[in-house]
Amino acid sequence: MGASDNINIKKEVGENMQEFPVAASTTIYRGSMVTQNSGDDIAALTAGDEFKGHAMEKADNSSGSAGDINCKVLQGKYRLQVSLSGVAQSDATERSIVYASDNETYTLTQGSNSPVGRVVRYVSSGVAVVEFDTDIEFGGNFGIITVPASTYAITDLQGMASNSIDFSGVGSIKFKHGSKDYHIPIWSDETD
Repeated sequence: MGASDNINIKKEVGENMQEFPVAASTTIYRGSMVTQNSGDDIAALTAGDEFKGHAMEKADNSSGSAGDINCKVLQGKYRLQVSLSGVAQSDATERSIVYASDNETYTLTQGSNSPVGRVVRYVSSGVAVVEFDTDIEFGGNFGIITVPASTYAITDLQGMASNSIDFSGVGSIKFKHGSKDYHIPIWSDETD
């Protein structure tokens, strides 16, 4: 359905605020989730969009052109208390992935929805604290990959059935997300 008014959110941690230009003919509501369009302007998140954070103020650019006004967006890693239908204590223990089906609706169902965070605390029926992170991609639907000691490019793991990756025999993993390069050393206490 999507937000049609400001949304009250309870922030637990997180202070990384960025200002972004707002897309043309768009109203961003405080507390709603946002994405960036191809012109790097923010817009309301819809299912399948890349999550870019939560708007911390209302920005009404409904009569404006792209970039006429800006909006402050909470980014990075932060925690918010949100309504989350079907959440259980086990979701916090397992750090279940939370998805968004629009700019205000959280769900535990992947489908075509956007991954936005992980459950870190069960509050009560239908309420949880979610740790959001706009700097990483969530690996909620990975398959098992056995990688020998040579170099392989892993391009797309979406749509696979398991939630684990076996990197046996690998010394490290190198990957790129956006403009950032990552290098993660891999080691094991076991011997082959």
